[in-house]
Amino acid sequence: MSILVHRPRHSEQMVSTKEATGTGSVDDSPESLAERVRNAALTGGLSPEAERQQRLAVRSCIHRIKEQVWASGGTAEARRIALDDLLEVSREFDVRGLRDHGLGAALIDMASEDLGGQIAGHALVTGRKRSPVISWNAAKPLVHPFYQVAVRSFCEISDDIAEFPERQILSFDLGQLVLPLLLSRKSAGDTLHVMFHGATDRTRNSMPRFERLRSVEANVPGPSLFVSDPSLDLDANQILTWYMGNEELNLHEFMAKEIQLLARRLGCQRILYIGNSGGGFAALQTASYTPNSGVVAFNPQIQVEQYIPRVARSAQEIVFGRSSVAEDPLYSSRVDLLQRYSEIGFERRVYFIQNTGDEMHHDRHFIPFREAFNASGNSSNLRAVTPYLGPGHRVPPPEEYMAMVSEGARFVFGE
Repeated sequence: MSILVHRPRHSEQMVSTKEATGTGSVDDSPESLAERVRNAALTGGLSPEAERQQRLAVRSCIHRIKEQVWASGGTAEARRIALDDLLEVSREFDVRGLRDHGLGAALIDMASEDLGGQIAGHALVTGRKRSPVISWNAAKPLVHPFYQVAVRSFCEISDDIAEFPERQILSFDLGQLVLPLLLSRKSAGDTLHVMFHGATDRTRNSMPRFERLRSVEANVPGPSLFVSDPSLDLDANQILTWYMGNEELNLHEFMAKEIQLLARRLGCQRILYIGNSGGGFAALQTASYTPNSGVVAFNPQIQVEQYIPRVARSAQEIVFGRSSVAEDPLYSSRVDLLQRYSEIGFERRVYFIQNTGDEMHHDRHFIPFREAFNASGNSSNLRAVTPYLGPGHRVPPPEEYMAMVSEGARFVFGE
């Protein structure tokens, strides 16, 4: 929104963007002023090259400092020193925007419950809706303050599951990113159900976020796993990053390896990935790396570039350091499911629910995906269900949603 304010001796233009509000000259174009305001809020006003250097430096420092803490056994004293080091990183590299490359989340995880006073009031953590998800002391694990379950943490893939609690959080410290998984064993069965959340309103929802926890637990025959997107830690304002990881880490591939390991430990012979919107994209991507798996997806994005341009651009800036990687052969399949499924010969079975009232997703995402499956010779691997659920990006109410998940599982696994 741009507002021109005219006074007898002075006139100015006020621009309000999603990220911040600022003022400038009435001679500025609203678009250029909005971009300056947005850049100031996200990066502190850095140039693209300065932000690139900052991103790489911060990531490297987070990796190094965390490795030192893990090597020391995660003691309180080691974490106190690490917090000082992380705060020095913020000063040295002038990190003061919403796009902090995971530094705020690293401070929260390093402080945990006992050292919060050391970072209290710091701009990178104040108001950030993010709980610690690293348990530094295995003998006395962190209990998540909202979900009220113990957290067990690892630095690599692991099938080390606590035997008794029905619920537990497993977190994987990957340096800049920490992947949180909530495992529930309230139901027994030979299928592991994996649920991904979609776009997240950062002003309302805290991270980590485990979507449809109770309804999935109550309605699926088998253990369930809920995944929170760690890439959202890279920018406190971003609503959607499609679980893409960063340019060094293909998170979809990592998740597939870890989930397969957990499935074997749980005695599950097959894996059903579930998600809507951005969570549907993540479900489809992760399944592409997972044999003996299938997908139930509601209104998923198929190509990131075909989503809302502002969100698609900023997500790729956050993850890859560029506004688009669609033409980069190293990364393009991570933002394009048409390409990724072509690479695997469309060999996964997909139950695709598309609301016909959601015209953008129907036309830009659903139709190209269906056409690609039909042209692949494996059209029988896709079942498309196209109810009218009302105008816009809507999914069915919970009871109907879970009924469709059950129907999708029957299609995917041939029962």
